[in-house]
Amino acid sequence: MNIDTKYHGTVAVKEEDIICFPHGLPGFADEKRFVLLPLADTPFVILQSVETPESVKTLWRTFFRFTTGVVNH
Repeated sequence: MNIDTKYHGTVAVKEEDIICFPHGLPGFADEKRFVLLPLADTPFVILQSVETPESVKTLWRTFFRFTTGVVNH
């Protein structure tokens, strides 16, 4: 299915990639379905609402620095 996003334009997502929060999330009480979209070359991903392009949250991939082989102290 195609969804409109705030930062990536229109993207195709698989139904199995949709994360459902039956009770919503703090700040997104009416939003129930989200996908994770990567931000290239960064340790961040976007938690994007499937229904509302403006409903996004930036998240940090906690294992990014380990999977890239770079450890910053």
